[in-house]
Order: sequence, then C-alpha cells, then structure tokens
Amino acid sequence: HDAGYFISMFGKNGAYEPRTKYHLSLEWQSERGNRNPPKVAEFVRESAAKAKAEGRPFFCQINCADPHRPFFGTKEETREREKFPERYGTPSRMIREEEVPLPAFLDEIPGVRTEVAQYFNCVKRMDDSVGAALEALRDSGEADRTIVCVYAGDHGMSFPFAKSNAYLQSNRGTLVVRWPGVVKPGSIDDRHLVSTLDFTPTWLEAAGLPPIGGTDGRSLVPILKGGTQAGRDEVFCYYYRTGGEGAYPMRAIHTAQDSYIWNVWSDGQTKYKAENMSGLAWKAMLEAAKSDPEIRRRCELYSLRVPEEYYVRDDAGQRNNRIDDPAFRPRIEELRARLQQHLTETHDPLA
Repeated sequence: HDAGYFISMFGKNGAYEPRTKYHLSLEWQSERGNRNPPKVAEFVRESAAKAKAEGRPFFCQINCADPHRPFFGTKEETREREKFPERYGTPSRMIREEEVPLPAFLDEIPGVRTEVAQYFNCVKRMDDSVGAALEALRDSGEADRTIVCVYAGDHGMSFPFAKSNAYLQSNRGTLVVRWPGVVKPGSIDDRHLVSTLDFTPTWLEAAGLPPIGGTDGRSLVPILKGGTQAGRDEVFCYYYRTGGEGAYPMRAIHTAQDSYIWNVWSDGQTKYKAENMSGLAWKAMLEAAKSDPEIRRRCELYSLRVPEEYYVRDDAGQRNNRIDDPAFRPRIEELRARLQQHLTETHDPLA
C-alpha cells in the first residue's frame, strides 16, 4: 500500500474479513467464477489494465476455489453449476479413474479411486486457471516484469489423513515461482524447507521494499536466485479447528528425514470429525473396515488418533507410527525438545 501498488483480489474475498485485521484495502475485487479459467483471465487482464492506466505497479491475488469440494463431476457440484453456471468451467482434459496416482496414505478400495479422480479433475481445472492467468498477463505486456507465485494444496487433499491435520501430506504444498531473469526456468529446489510465513518478507524484498519489523518468516530471495540458505532444515505446523468449529489442536515439526506430531486433543474418547470425511473415500473405508482388520485399524486411528506420532520419511503416506520404537527414542526426544522450544519462543498458548 505505502509503495503505491494497485491491489486487487479475485475469489474468496470473504475469507479476508474483517479487512482491518488483514490490513486489506482493495481497489479492485470480484467473486465471479474462481473455478472458471476464462473468468480468471478476465480479472487479470482488467487488473493489469487499471494499474497501467494509473501508471502504478500491481499486486493481484487470485484465489481459486479448486480443488476444494464439491469436486468436479459430483452431484453437489452439478447442482451448484446449474444455479451459478458462470462460476464453473470444465477441465481442458478429463482425468480418468485408471490414470490417477493414488496417494500413499489412501488404500486401493472401491470408491476411493473414484473420488481421487474427481479431485484431480479439479486440480486440472485449477491448472487451466493458472495457464489462463499467464496468458492474460502476456497479453497485457507485463509478463516480463511480473513475478508470478503459484501456491497450491495449502492444507492437503480433502481426504482422510490429509486436509485439516498435521501430517506431512496435510501441509506440504506446491510452490512454483516465475521470476523472469532471476529464477532459472525449469529449476527445482528440493533442499530447503520453507513456509507460508516466508511469503511476506520474500515479496517485499523482491519488490525492493523495506521489510516489516517483528514478523515471522525469512525472505526466500537468496534461494530463488539459486543460492543456499542456512536454517532451512525444519518447518513447524499448527492446527486449531475445523471449518465447522471443531477444536482439534495439533502441533508438528517436519524435517527432511522425519515428522513428529503432537495431537493435543487426543484423549481416547473424543472423535475427530471434519469435512475430509464427507465424501466417497471415508464411506468406502468404513465399509471395507467391516471385513479388513488393517483398514479397521486405520479408521480407528483416524477417528481417535493418539497423543503422539512419529514417522520416518521413507514411510510413504506416514502409515507406521514409530513413537514407541526404542530405536528412535533419542531422535523423538530431540524433536520433542525442539518443538517445545519453538512453542515457548513463539508464545504459543500450548507451550
């Protein structure tokens, strides 16, 4: 704001209320069709044109509803599409059940793959939205001097053992940055662990603006320029409550080699309930649990959890909790102490 940027936001504007809390002052906004790629392109084109007309740089935030529920092809989405046809586009290519990569935290049982395919069609439509935004940016003539950041999957897939939890697959998202002349096209950084807390200091430095004092996070600019940065071997995760206001506090520390999760709410009686259990996958798991002891154990763990979980990184899908394994006791104690230190330093109410 202070640097004179033209600030605009597309989709999910209601999530940033009250505006004073988020220091948000929008000069252009819209909610029209954030699951519709042509509408995304239209908004980018308008934002760039308005900023150009005023001779100002612009910050444009696009919030896609994809790949949230309702997933593409479901009865729920069809009903919504009939009521609000301008809000929903169609993926440029349909993803078939037999071609989807089943996540390691889900089991190959009837119904699960169907819902994963529905999810991936939402992902495809979101990918189309990114492409539409980039095309609009190129048409505006501003592509060569605009940084584009795509951050997706901020809370994991809306399936059991993913979204609304503290698992690695609940928090590891996709981060793609296009910065002409700075970020090498096609390059991949798989060494540094970064967090959304790093976004604010990153974009301020990238824009040549002074940092905001007293904030958490560090600028990623040195990494984006192809360098290295010390202290990037861990990230912390905080979970509070579901969209339905169910309180399930969790804290976790994830490193390149393992994960330690503290389920504060788990008492052996309280049952977890969240939106990620509302679709085909959870229903299929419950049905399979009637005859499969292993899936029954998975369902029971997900519903009640345990106070602590520890997973090594080669355990795809974080299925084998090693919290009671004597071989890992020294490492678990180390992570407990590191999490405690972090919660104390950040004045976490659970410290």
